[in-house]
Amino acid sequence: ADDECLSVGWGRYEIDPAWRRVAACDASATPTACAMLRSLAAETPALRVLRGGYSTIAAGAHIAPHYGTTNRQLKLHLGLEVPPGGCVQIRVREDYLTYEEGAVRMLDDSFEHEVWNNCTARRTVFQLVFAHPDLPPSEDS
Repeated sequence: ADDECLSVGWGRYEIDPAWRRVAACDASATPTACAMLRSLAAETPALRVLRGGYSTIAAGAHIAPHYGTTNRQLKLHLGLEVPPGGCVQIRVREDYLTYEEGAVRMLDDSFEHEVWNNCTARRTVFQLVFAHPDLPPSEDS
């Protein structure tokens, strides 16, 4: 599914190339993000931070409807680089949300979702993945 999404203008940069847990964060490549992730993990252990990275979608691109493989994780998107005017949207199930710079969007990506960038510039978010707080820990989370 990732290869299909990449062909339509979507890309992601994982802080750790293997999407390993926070402890394996590559601080040489992204020191500020790694420090933030480690701080969150240490200061809010109940949050169970798993990993983080950056996700971009090119101007005019559409990420087709898809869903994650488990409901044991939740995702937080922090708008880092978002063109103004409400021209970038995400649909999660039947809910449509616009992205804004500095705003946070939360989602359970086990629900079908898709993203449109109808802007003339790319959208970049910092994506934080954490274990679902209402579910017991598992080997995957």
